[in-house]
Amino acid sequence: WGSAVALAHLMVRDPSLVAGKRVLELGAGTGLPSLAASLHAESVTSTDSSSELLANVVHNAGLNAASLREGMGKIETQVLKWEDHGDLGAY
Repeated sequence: WGSAVALAHLMVRDPSLVAGKRVLELGAGTGLPSLAASLHAESVTSTDSSSELLANVVHNAGLNAASLREGMGKIETQVLKWEDHGDLGAY
């Protein structure tokens, strides 16, 4: 959890890290880094091992809609299990 907070702060302080890029968060949990990245990234894909866990990302994005502004439309969620070898595309 501490690393999620640190990464989110870093992306907010230095938007060039994600500006115009496609961002993939693995094991999103609450989705804090995804929410921070959505402020400047081209798109954000938040992944976790179940749709129940990804509901946290959607819920937290909704709670922060006013702060995220246009970033809301950039966040997608996708179930990703390490044992599966699905195609997420290029990042």
